[in-house]
Amino acid sequence: PYLGISYALVNPAVKAIGGLSVDAGAYVQDVVTGSPAAIAGVKSGDVITRINGAMLGPVQELDKVLTRYASGAQILLHINRAGEELDLPVILGEYK
Repeated sequence: PYLGISYALVNPAVKAIGGLSVDAGAYVQDVVTGSPAAIAGVKSGDVITRINGAMLGPVQELDKVLTRYASGAQILLHINRAGEELDLPVILGEYK
């Protein structure tokens, strides 16, 4: 499945550099124009903390969690955007 972002795992260094208020998740560095993430409203600087309720972290990385779903599946991303909590529905795409 294709989401259309580049990200870094949140760790103490990423948290400090980004001024983040969360300790775990996927820190969105870039969003591909026209990708499922872009269409859903994901922005650079967001932190994806959960997918369909599954917490992201060192053991449950974003890529691993996404492999549970097929292209075309709708998932719910829980986002921390500058301290604000958001839920964004996303329909996963397919790598081409």
